[in-house]
Amino acid sequence: MQKDQGDPRYVVREYFQQALPQGWWATDPMRDPWGWSVDLHIPVDWRGNPASAAMAQCPPPESDVWLVIESLSIHPIWKTAPWASYQCLKR
Repeated sequence: MQKDQGDPRYVVREYFQQALPQGWWATDPMRDPWGWSVDLHIPVDWRGNPASAAMAQCPPPESDVWLVIESLSIHPIWKTAPWASYQCLKR
């Protein structure tokens, strides 16, 4: 995909590629009725609360993500099971 700072898919994808810990990965962003969403895949050997992990991965207020979107839902998947999602909002 061509680099375009105004393309929400590109900006969100780049954010997660740079921000996630090693072994974690996020699906390509998808448009949904409330904004944008990603599935966050957490390594099986990780320990903690997957919903809290999703919350911790929200882009910070100064992130370029918030220049192109207003809302981002992060759906954690851990040990092949979906967990409660978290809605990150532009502040």
